[in-house]
Amino acid sequence: NPVLYIIYQAVVVGLTDETGRFVAHRVFMRGLEDDTTPLFYGIGHGALEAWTFVAVPAYSTIMFANEFSAIGLEGMIAKYPNMIEANIIEKVNQINAVSYGLITTCLLERLVFFILHLALSVIIFYGVRKKKISFLWTAMILRAVSTIPSSMVVQKVLENDVIEIDLLFTIALFICYPAVKMYSPEKKYYENILEVFKGPNVQMGV
Repeated sequence: NPVLYIIYQAVVVGLTDETGRFVAHRVFMRGLEDDTTPLFYGIGHGALEAWTFVAVPAYSTIMFANEFSAIGLEGMIAKYPNMIEANIIEKVNQINAVSYGLITTCLLERLVFFILHLALSVIIFYGVRKKKISFLWTAMILRAVSTIPSSMVVQKVLENDVIEIDLLFTIALFICYPAVKMYSPEKKYYENILEVFKGPNVQMGV
């Protein structure tokens, strides 16, 4: 069910990603108060995700394509008797369908998620430093929302990749705004994320 899939994906990703981010800053990175700390965490998270979701599958696909080109369908069946002929043909057709547009969309999507991880890490880091648990719940909700465009594409509710990237980019901009305000060297204090959009109530010293 597309609706249940989208909700499930949003809830699971929101909970796991941001709980992990919170525990990392609260427990494993305790004492690292430098402003660059959340940026390095976000870079690591984004890079690992790109490696897992893009680099490894791309490498596997390239190796499969090279082997198929070298030995052909009959050679693949003989070498891998457990592989079904129809599955091999389907995979070859999928590889042939890959276009520059699809590759560009994939890279743009990863870039936006990379920026999202930086922004969400800043939000969580700010909440941990100021001991405000509300920033954790806010980050969970924002991360959950950010999964919706790609989930809609997976479920074929949305078939236009350009619209997906536009939606994802809009969500990323919305998330980046409070992150940039919190990362500001002005060291302003926000009780919750809504105050970021209204302006701080208290000016804190360095």
